[in-house]
Amino acid sequence: MATRLLLDCVKELLRTGKRFVKVTEEAYWRYNDQLDEREKFKIHKGPRANSYYRNDYGRSVTNCPFPGNEMWHRLRGPNFDDLIVR
Repeated sequence: MATRLLLDCVKELLRTGKRFVKVTEEAYWRYNDQLDEREKFKIHKGPRANSYYRNDYGRSVTNCPFPGNEMWHRLRGPNFDDLIVR
């Protein structure tokens, strides 16, 4: 999934002659807010949970809270409104 997204970004760079693709700060924080919102319903986020699933900041380091079909849609292709291409 991620390979296609990355290749589409590379294709855009080659097509436009630009040199880099960067996520906008707004998109970065929006995704992180969505991640935190979904993660709070997972069992490893419970108050008694203390395992390798959480890092020092309380974030899951191994699990994605989004179902596979949602990740497929998210990674299907780049949303250039959320990217800076220069």
